[in-house]
Amino acid sequence: MSVRKKDLENHAPLNYEQGSSLITLRCHCGGLIFYTPQPHYKGGDVCVLDYVESIGLSIFEVDRLIEAAGVFGHKVYYGWENNSFKRIDNSRELNGYIQRTTGSIREIILYLEVSFHEILVHQFGYDPYEVDENEKSPSNGKDKTANDDHERGGNDNNEADSSSESFFSALDSDYNQSEEDDADFDGNIDKNAEWLGVEHYKELQTNSAKQGQVEADLVQPEDDDVAPDSESDFESVHGSDDENGSNKFVVFNPKHMDNPKLELKMYFSTIKECKLAITNYSVRQGRPCKFVKQDLVRLRAKCRNKGCNWQIYAKKLSGEGSVQIRTFEDIHNCGFTYENPLVNSGWVGRKYCEEFRSNPKVDMEHFRKTVMKENKCSFSKKQTYRARKKALDIIHGSESDQYSKLGAYMHEIQKSNPGSSIILKTVDGTPKGQQRFQRLYMCFHGVKQGFLGGCKPLIGVDGTFLKGTVGGILLIAVGLDANNSIFPVAYAAVEGENKESWTWFFKLLKEDLKIERDYEWTIMSDKQKGLIQACSNVFPNAAHRFCVKHLHNNFSTSGFKGEALRRALWAAAKATTPAEFGRKMEDMAAIDLDAAKWFDDKPPCQWSRAYFSTHSKCDVLLNNICECFNGKILDAREKPIIEMLEILRLYMMQRMQQNRDIARQKWKESLYFPRIIEIVQKRMDKATQCFPFKSNDDLYEVSNSYGDHYAVNIKEHTCSCRRWELTGIPCPHAIAALWLAKKDPMLYLSNWYTVETYLKCYEGAICPMNGEGNWEKTDVDGPKPPLYGKTAGRPKKQRRRTADEDQQEKEKKSKKMSRVGQVIRCKYCLQKGHNVRSCKLKKAENNASGSGIQSNEAANNARSDEVDSGDCNEANCTEVLVTCTPQIFDKNPNNKSAKRTKRPHAKSRVQDGSMHDATEFANSTGTNHLEDVPITSSVPASPNLYEVFGLKRSQVKYSQPLHSRKEQEKVQMPVKAKSVHMEVAAAATAATKRVAGSSRMKGKNKLL
Repeated sequence: MSVRKKDLENHAPLNYEQGSSLITLRCHCGGLIFYTPQPHYKGGDVCVLDYVESIGLSIFEVDRLIEAAGVFGHKVYYGWENNSFKRIDNSRELNGYIQRTTGSIREIILYLEVSFHEILVHQFGYDPYEVDENEKSPSNGKDKTANDDHERGGNDNNEADSSSESFFSALDSDYNQSEEDDADFDGNIDKNAEWLGVEHYKELQTNSAKQGQVEADLVQPEDDDVAPDSESDFESVHGSDDENGSNKFVVFNPKHMDNPKLELKMYFSTIKECKLAITNYSVRQGRPCKFVKQDLVRLRAKCRNKGCNWQIYAKKLSGEGSVQIRTFEDIHNCGFTYENPLVNSGWVGRKYCEEFRSNPKVDMEHFRKTVMKENKCSFSKKQTYRARKKALDIIHGSESDQYSKLGAYMHEIQKSNPGSSIILKTVDGTPKGQQRFQRLYMCFHGVKQGFLGGCKPLIGVDGTFLKGTVGGILLIAVGLDANNSIFPVAYAAVEGENKESWTWFFKLLKEDLKIERDYEWTIMSDKQKGLIQACSNVFPNAAHRFCVKHLHNNFSTSGFKGEALRRALWAAAKATTPAEFGRKMEDMAAIDLDAAKWFDDKPPCQWSRAYFSTHSKCDVLLNNICECFNGKILDAREKPIIEMLEILRLYMMQRMQQNRDIARQKWKESLYFPRIIEIVQKRMDKATQCFPFKSNDDLYEVSNSYGDHYAVNIKEHTCSCRRWELTGIPCPHAIAALWLAKKDPMLYLSNWYTVETYLKCYEGAICPMNGEGNWEKTDVDGPKPPLYGKTAGRPKKQRRRTADEDQQEKEKKSKKMSRVGQVIRCKYCLQKGHNVRSCKLKKAENNASGSGIQSNEAANNARSDEVDSGDCNEANCTEVLVTCTPQIFDKNPNNKSAKRTKRPHAKSRVQDGSMHDATEFANSTGTNHLEDVPITSSVPASPNLYEVFGLKRSQVKYSQPLHSRKEQEKVQMPVKAKSVHMEVAAAATAATKRVAGSSRMKGKNKLL
């Protein structure tokens, strides 16, 4: 049981589980019942008691519950049946009244009348009816009165008499009572039956007779006894007047569930409550227990440690429904432990449920430390996250429960907001033929009327992912009101962004907004998946704009980065005339021709103002209206389906009312809004730099300080710059012409920006609806949760940032400028996109040289020195050659599969005619083509070189080592041409040096 706070007394009753025996008691106390002209209860206060066990509830227990709420005195209970008050005198009548009046809303209303006499006795300790046993005669009474007056200071004045008379005159007495009546009452009424109730008294009498202690277990209250008042609220249900108090019975108070105190013979409402109290008691003691026996009527628990004598046994009393502790050995032979299996995620989730209700995003590490500190036990990080999930399931309900209530929720929406569109699409999802959720569309009637009455013919659409356990996408449609503010129109929860879902959403939106002439409408989007095809199918003639911000992100992803290109793109997007747009694109082509060609397949009517339609009177380039709405519903996207829909409904309902109140209070006497006036003022400042020339009453020519000339038609509200037509607000050129014509520019604004139009937007309203406890049951069962598919890893909570956004965040934190966006070139292979460190060609050559050439570096250097000095013995001169094998180009740098061979001296090989220098061979044969010239080298050729020079592997041969640097300088690389050009040959030689690295090592042979 829990007493509801004063500020929560008027809230709706709680939603108990189906089949639960718990009820809510709403007691009206402190007032009086009147039967004329109609039965009614007047005055007093209300006391609400939640989680009251209805089975076996007695008048005595209701007295104790109400006294726990602070209402004392002798109470008489009344119920309300058949439009009249019915007195409830005993527990049987109370239980019958509860059964007759309990329905779907498990709330029982009782009306109390409290005796004024009992209040005086309890609060002031004064009983005006109290008469001493010795006062049997009038004389004794006078003496007693005199003695009392003397003890009180001898106050015999008339004030005391008058107060006494007024007190007794206030008593309601239909007949005079005598002492004989009191004597008959005391002699024939059993005080135990009066105090406990007849049925409860008989049951206790029968049970106590079997145990041989009838008199010891019963209360013997005096006439002026008042129910005990203690902090435990429910103590002494079966109290005793014995001095030792050995037979005292106590009823457990659920308010003390966090820190329970268990006693022998203590009463509980249910087995579940008893088990939870035992669990919490064991956790507090730091000694875990285990339940060895548990059923509907019995509960037995023992300490988990072997050899410990601690145990407890509780049993459900027959005929009462309450549970009593029958055995309790509260002595532990074991020590304290921090590893308590009772402190699991389920127990923690139930205990700290209210903390997660008030703050669902509580820090998990802080919460884990709080659990460990308060319960003196260990608690892991995984258990912490599971506890939060279970607590949120208790608060919001499981996903299956949420989707099963969709039928009743939709019925309540249609009932409270007639004319609203709420459409559910399901699919066959189970073998039993049960339907599974797929899509849900919602558009309120008040929103539809407001959009059609005062919003521009422009709709921004977007899709944002849902962060719940089920997943999915939320499609939204947002408009613009007369103040250029967002106006949410409709939304739908779907399986994903694809052609089918967008087409389904657009068809329903077109039907709700009654869009027939779609050529007057404009659709703004971020170019999502499937949206373009769906928009073309449903709105074939509507103008379709793309958000320039997202267009620039795609532009940067394609490799066109940098501030210059970004500025060029936005300049082209902001151009308002085709001629200006052409000039801006030429400026972009001057920076990067490929960047300008990137827009060839993108029509300018989708992203540039120069080709925008003028029907919408809006020139926005960004889809910020949707992004703004997404930012408002961040928390809603994490909730289950019904709670998410409720948050969206409440947000839209409150926003419409707030905007309506602001317009009526602040802008009631204004024609336009401050935001629109500010825009006009900025254009007036620019109009001072324009020079108008009048042609006739309607036509003007206006020039600016840059030498540009524009034609203005005041009657048609047009200007050759197209800004007036695009926005409906006069441009600087038009304002200059209006000034020359002695006319007020504010009178030439479009009607879309007036306060009257704004009030039409918010004239409708979203009507309130009942809570879940008052929803009507429907024959339609809710669908099963969807199977959208769960992605791997932790669910994403934040929006995916673009590369530019991430880079901007890094640059804000760092003091060093980044090189992101710059095109780098490798100095080794002269290719773009990487540097020398990451060059694959260099790594391949280093691997090849490391397998065999590096091992002979010392020998080659020594031999080269001999050749340079002229001490080389040609007869004994040999070289170490490495044959070209595929293994030397493997990624493994430790490859040692190269073969070493010895060959005769170079001069002897030349005499034998086995090999010739490349240049001599070309001169002697007269060939002019590289394919015919065998390239010779003492270093194995890389496979990349074949592709560079267009050679076949068979054309690469090995030549003799060159003895001097002068001979090396004479060798030139022949090129593929009719004649050998020295410049091209020198370039090829330089490239060969970079590839082979021969110019960096002394004595190494060159690749020719």
